Amino acid sequence: MIRRFRPTPEQLAEFASMGRKLEAERKAAVKIVEPLLRGTPRDLWPSLAEDPDLRTSGALERLGTLVAQKVTENPLEARAIAELAVAIAEGVSVPTYPDVVINQLQAHAWKDLGKALRYLGKNREAVDALRTAETRITAGLSHDHAIIRLHLALSLQELDQYDAARSAIYFDILPQ
Repeated sequence: MIRRFRPTPEQLAEFASMGRKLEAERKAAVKIVEPLLRGTPRDLWPSLAEDPDLRTSGALERLGTLVAQKVTENPLEARAIAELAVAIAEGVSVPTYPDVVINQLQAHAWKDLGKALRYLGKNREAVDALRTAETRITAGLSHDHAIIRLHLALSLQELDQYDAARSAIYFDILPQ
């Protein structure tokens, strides 16, 4: 017999409240992130990790979007943005978000850094970043985990580690 999880009214209210908070942060981030980056010299971007306006899920999501937009045209800038996102994500306080959200924020930031490093041809560093992303992801986030594993496989094949790359892609399908 399968037991179905039935959330309490309080749990539903908490979930809805968190959803509204995250959506508000996304909207605010659109107006905050790019102007802050444009107005700050790139060598000072690491100091932005302490800016409270960037220490939100919405800002981290926006930084991830910027990494994805810039990784092919300017991988050095994408790397700088991803490094900022990692510094922010690793410093997000636990009471601010549920553990699963914090884990996802950290995993995405590390995944973006790995992707930027791969575009720069720094595949060993990319593998390290992507393995860190894997340690941050929560078991229930299988789609996110699959994306991390795909990027890991791409970096491994660039290092001529074809068996490891294949295993990274088929980690739930084929025996290892």
